[in-house]
Amino acid sequence: MDGRQEDSASFDYHIQGMLTHSQPHRQTLYWNMPQRFRGDKVTAYGGTMAFEIQYSGTGPVNDEPLVVLKGNGITLVHRKKDQYGHFQPDRPVPITIETYEQSYERENGSPAGREDLLMVLADLDTFLIRATHVPNQVSTRFV
Repeated sequence: MDGRQEDSASFDYHIQGMLTHSQPHRQTLYWNMPQRFRGDKVTAYGGTMAFEIQYSGTGPVNDEPLVVLKGNGITLVHRKKDQYGHFQPDRPVPITIETYEQSYERENGSPAGREDLLMVLADLDTFLIRATHVPNQVSTRFV
């Protein structure tokens, strides 16, 4: 889970509204949120993050973190929970995450504390949302 970025030349847009991968890949890829979503985000504590994902492809759903937040030397992750229903190809999946420590854990799986989340939000330098959801994925979108 290193938030690996791909050269944009390996993507194309042959399905309208979807980012498609022109070469087969096995690694988990992440959307890297732009600068406006980083920096001092302490005021986001207690709020909600909502977005929608959709993908096309086959195979079991990836168990890598759905969201990765890094800041002040701390990495917190949010993993897919049952409340999102079943991830199914070619169907929008709405995601809502409350911005409380209970929604996150440290990389090693230990629970995140309030101080951990506030420290990350005080200087959020990396904000990633998983883009690869199944092993044989051919397209993805994030709204």
